[in-house]
Amino acid sequence: MKWIVFIMVLLLNILPTYAEPIPTANQKFNLGNRFDISAKSMQIFHQQARAEFSGQVKLKTDKFEINCSEMLVFYDQDGYIDRIEFSKNVVIYYKDSRINCQKGIYYYPDKKMVLSGDPVINDGKSVVRGQVVELWLTHEKMVINRVKAKLDVKKSKKSEPKSVGDNKSKKKIPRQAGFKGQ
Repeated sequence: MKWIVFIMVLLLNILPTYAEPIPTANQKFNLGNRFDISAKSMQIFHQQARAEFSGQVKLKTDKFEINCSEMLVFYDQDGYIDRIEFSKNVVIYYKDSRINCQKGIYYYPDKKMVLSGDPVINDGKSVVRGQVVELWLTHEKMVINRVKAKLDVKKSKKSEPKSVGDNKSKKKIPRQAGFKGQ
């Protein structure tokens, strides 16, 4: 129990050094020129240290874009962002992929997203489903729990099958019965 308290105190002291301050109500909601958030409405609850966005919410960065119906931004008493929760009809555009889910949390200091509610990743012809998707943006790493995938594997020139035998050996390989070859 003492270790949990120690770790929590340590994290609370470290978080402000990695996060961006939350703006006042008179400023455009822009987190250090890294995030732009737009929505139909926004409410700030300073005593609960959170801002609520609702109605056609769009969070855009240079790495990804999130579209959803509701978003909560949590910050500490100094105004530094801790995490962003998004829910209802979530669509995330990351690299060449489109990710659909029902809810997610972006842990801002860690640059990590955790997606749940039937997350589906689609990058053209490949579709990957999972129970929970963890997306580590700093490491460009994705961890998917209980995965089901339909992958479109592209052939490379190096992976083409080589002919059987070599030029020195003229040995013919007998055909199997019933095989209609060339």
